[in-house]
Amino acid sequence: MPRALLRSCGTVACHRYASFFLGQLNRSVDPCDDLRAFSCASRPKWRHSLKDELVENASRAALANFAATRHGKHSAVAKTSTFYRTCVSSKTPLDLQSLRAFLADAAADAEPAGPDSSTPFQVMSKMAARYGNGILFRLGTGFVPESGSRIERSALVLGLNRDFRGWMQKVSHNTGNDSDLRNIKRVLSLSMSRDDFVWRNVSADIMEVLQTLKDIWRSRTVGSSQAPALTTVSEMGAGLLNIKPAILFTQLQLRGASYSKEHLVMLEQGGLLFFLDSVLERVDQRQLVEYLIWETARQMSTFFLRTHAARLEHACYTRVVKLFGSAAVLMPVIWHQVSAEAVVSAEATFASVLKASEDAVHAVEARTIDESRRLTALGHRLRQVRLVISYPEDVREQQALNEKLAHVPAMGDVFFDNFLTALESSWNHKKERPALPAPLRPRPRYDALRNELVLPIDFLVPPWFSLDSPPYTRLATVGLSLSLTLWQAVSSRNVYDVGESSWRFLSQLHGSKLTCLPGTEMNGLEDAFRRVAVVVVANALRQILTSGNSSSNGSAGFSDRLTEDVREDLELLLVACCVSTCGPRNHGICAAVMKAPQFQYVFRCTQKEDVDREKCSSR
Repeated sequence: MPRALLRSCGTVACHRYASFFLGQLNRSVDPCDDLRAFSCASRPKWRHSLKDELVENASRAALANFAATRHGKHSAVAKTSTFYRTCVSSKTPLDLQSLRAFLADAAADAEPAGPDSSTPFQVMSKMAARYGNGILFRLGTGFVPESGSRIERSALVLGLNRDFRGWMQKVSHNTGNDSDLRNIKRVLSLSMSRDDFVWRNVSADIMEVLQTLKDIWRSRTVGSSQAPALTTVSEMGAGLLNIKPAILFTQLQLRGASYSKEHLVMLEQGGLLFFLDSVLERVDQRQLVEYLIWETARQMSTFFLRTHAARLEHACYTRVVKLFGSAAVLMPVIWHQVSAEAVVSAEATFASVLKASEDAVHAVEARTIDESRRLTALGHRLRQVRLVISYPEDVREQQALNEKLAHVPAMGDVFFDNFLTALESSWNHKKERPALPAPLRPRPRYDALRNELVLPIDFLVPPWFSLDSPPYTRLATVGLSLSLTLWQAVSSRNVYDVGESSWRFLSQLHGSKLTCLPGTEMNGLEDAFRRVAVVVVANALRQILTSGNSSSNGSAGFSDRLTEDVREDLELLLVACCVSTCGPRNHGICAAVMKAPQFQYVFRCTQKEDVDREKCSSR
């Protein structure tokens, strides 16, 4: 593919897209073919078990390099993951994808010989999992000489963030051991800070580097404190229990978290640090890898994949239980106590979605008095919808959580085990009667009797609402889910008596905006309102992102950080949302999305003849 197919670059985002597709070109992959397959297979209908599909596609490299193949072709999971990571999540090299990639690749490392021993991987991954983006790795590619030619191979790439890098530099100034000094300088030369985006290939000696890091961590103390040497995972966990809430609070603030002063009091008085660290101490590295793979698939399914939702929810939940034990039941509430701004952001996003939804209805000019009355009633009903946050066991306050934890010994093993048994029984009952609602990890739902949109708290907490993810990505995830739930309730006709002509007006009006174009076949009311939902969330996000009024808790008003490349990423995210929401059952939507202005602005290979309609319709 010639370079002329890519637009001229004037922004950072554009350069990133160009580099990505030129890299694909170097591997003799046609980007246009990739995009066709991505669009057509965005929501495949699984004809066999989802577990078989994911296990087959999600290889150790599937979370970063995505070289997984199936019958000689790139899988839908690999394509959509690559698209999401490249066009949405690659704003910061030090994100959770890097950690997932490292853990997924290094999971094959040998198990420790005994309970008090550990490999360098286990020590480093424990640190990375505990401290977020302190020490992160990702899979990359590098050229190595082989038989007189340069062969491209997968490589494990190392990066240190600014805080950890600064600590190592401080250690190097205070060390009198020449060998240690050489090792420290060597590690620093192979790493990067937040301000230095030059990655170095360290695949040949990555384990040696990890051993060096482990030796440094074991032999040196942080600052002037006389912390014990942390030579094993268990010792590291014991050391974590000594972290003071004030220090943790400061670290969180340095990482850009919008925590209020009240959170410090909750951390000190709630006993949550001890509880969290006790849970983390029991984390098994291999189970963590498995959970992250499934959790990533679950997140991506919101944007791209028409999976068996209940089956995927159950798989993710059971892996959380394996990871955290019976304490997994209240983990969403516990995380919420130290990241309460998630709820505020969700409420602000929902308010914008409601406003945009009402505007969407009022923008339609009814042709008859009867249609006008129906649309007026619809707008009035939308205006009265309330957002309700649901909590496990209805524990929604710090005091109630503390009481729940305090009254059950051993972190509530008896209570939690009984509760999990009840959930499993409910789940097994649902497998026999699929019409029943899924009992585990519920998604947003609409309560018609109370006119409420119920949002589970676990929808807002990590990794969905991770501090590492860009704010506009978090808002898009929450906003799209809320909007789709709301408009699916509308399309059910159980609540709003919207006539066929009225919804056609709505869909025709919004079908020409942003991502979804008119003239494509629709299979009824649901497809029409899916279009409206995408346009609504786009308008709502624009309102939030360009408001310029940052709230005190940092939940809205990102215009000061909204650069041109961020805007482009948002546009591309919404295009991807359109692929998965505007009509997955017909090939006309595939063609419409690929002809969308935002899609053509980034890719110039979206000609009409590029769309394989037969292939699209069959998949």
